[in-house]
Amino acid sequence: MSKNKGVDYFYFKPFRSGSVSYPKKNEAIYIIDILTREDIIYFDDFGYLITQRTLEVLQENNLKGVKVDHADVKFSIQHNMKYKDQKVPKYYRLIPLPYDDKELKEVFLDEQYNLIINGRIKEVLLKNVALKKLRLKHAFFDEVVLNDVVDKTEEDEEEPVLKSEVKSWKRQIIIFTAVIAIVGYFFFK
Repeated sequence: MSKNKGVDYFYFKPFRSGSVSYPKKNEAIYIIDILTREDIIYFDDFGYLITQRTLEVLQENNLKGVKVDHADVKFSIQHNMKYKDQKVPKYYRLIPLPYDDKELKEVFLDEQYNLIINGRIKEVLLKNVALKKLRLKHAFFDEVVLNDVVDKTEEDEEEPVLKSEVKSWKRQIIIFTAVIAIVGYFFFK
């Protein structure tokens, strides 16, 4: 039985701040192009970082379905040339776990790696934004139907592009005879 039925889900689109570089396998470096005061930021290649304040808020509210790890964050070369004296703030990497219908999922990624959160987490974030504990000025939420983002159907069998014809020896003899007759007619005419 699904524990996620009857729960509202939303796409969560945080502020986009940069990209992710993978110098070694399983080692991600987050490159900040634009330093922001947002508490949850998104990086190209599906990376999500949170601040210490966000981590504390999520821990206080018993967020389930994610792992949090330390993040290696650096400024881009363009940012370093423009702002020489800025220091990188402390960020944590938010790692949503895959969707599983047997347990309640409050945060997960869909098949296109969009971040999906449930209504409770949205309310927690908005409440803390209103209390000025978090800053999410450039983030937005978009309601989504859970069945649209979670593919539960099995894939259909592929149909061949060129269907093989049923070859009959009688049909081949008739076609051959017709072709010979037409060629003979034009040749002996």
